Amino acid sequence: MAGQNPSRQCRTFRHTGLTAGLIALSLLTEAQSVMAEMKLSVDAGVPLGLYTPQQPAKLNVRIEPDPTAPTWSGRLLITRADLLTEEQVVEELPVEITGGQPAHVEYAPSLANGMYRLDMALMAKPSTSGDVAPLATARQFIGHAPARWARDLPDDWPLNTHLSADLPPLQGFKTYRVFTHWATNNPQRGEYIWTKLDGQFETIKRIGGRMTLADDSAPAWSVSPERAVPIKWIKGGIANPPDDMNDYRTYVRALLDRYDDGTNTLAAVETWNEANTSDRWNGTPQQLVEMARILREERERSPGKPRIIGIAVSAGDHKKYVNAQVEAGILNQVDVVSGHWYEEMHSYDADGAINSLVKHVDLLRQPMEAPPDVGRG
Repeated sequence: MAGQNPSRQCRTFRHTGLTAGLIALSLLTEAQSVMAEMKLSVDAGVPLGLYTPQQPAKLNVRIEPDPTAPTWSGRLLITRADLLTEEQVVEELPVEITGGQPAHVEYAPSLANGMYRLDMALMAKPSTSGDVAPLATARQFIGHAPARWARDLPDDWPLNTHLSADLPPLQGFKTYRVFTHWATNNPQRGEYIWTKLDGQFETIKRIGGRMTLADDSAPAWSVSPERAVPIKWIKGGIANPPDDMNDYRTYVRALLDRYDDGTNTLAAVETWNEANTSDRWNGTPQQLVEMARILREERERSPGKPRIIGIAVSAGDHKKYVNAQVEAGILNQVDVVSGHWYEEMHSYDADGAINSLVKHVDLLRQPMEAPPDVGRG
């Protein structure tokens, strides 16, 4: 400009740029310092972050600063991505940290049915130099569906699932399949430890669900050591049937006496889980049928009359195993036969390889429908 010293303008410009740079550096240094002190965690408040109209979404975001951190205010930046439509919504919530004390921010979004990814970032307040890096981040997946608890679903509801420490009871299911090992519940002759199964049973009963019990072991005390094949993932579990089937009868009677309590919570008992696999079963088809017969006989003296499930075949082409079970007479002792085809549920090619769900259904259906004098494949 006329009348001004150009060199003064230049000095002023350099001074202003240096000041802005020092301010930005100061903010960045402060953010980096706070970043090392901040921890961000999310509690969805429901199992697996799955919400329903009866339990709308409400997440608790916990911010933990270093106890020596000063009072600080910022914002929680939440990017919610709809995993079905790929649309994104960005929201901001204020955050106040007082004297190094943990802070809680409640996030209660209104969700349509679907699955979502939440990316959360703890940010300083925006400055003239722009945002610096997040002080802390967290990611949470959540879902929303019009599901109901088991008590509100009809008895013939087709959706069932497993119950375990990693997969607690979820809405939308009626029956829960529970692994409960003879070797665990009855570690010594005459000794019973029901603690774990009691808890699972009461959980299912409380929500009005039904329980299917699955097992794939005998206790070590029931099998002579010279023929026992241990099951690696079950303490004291053996892949052989017991030497004396009366030991199995005694256990089954104790099991039914305890859990068939007249409420119909106990829906079914499986004879032996995936006995087509050598690391789970080291017996004969006839022995499996004998165990199913004992289950059926003990069931008849039980008030709820839980169903007996047999075959329980794993994924893969196991015609020989299925046919041997049918020939041994398993269909005369069980109410239901089952197959565990989790991967095959994703296959829709009826003309493809054995991973086709249709072919797996035929694996059970064809020998069941074939006349006794016809070969079973």
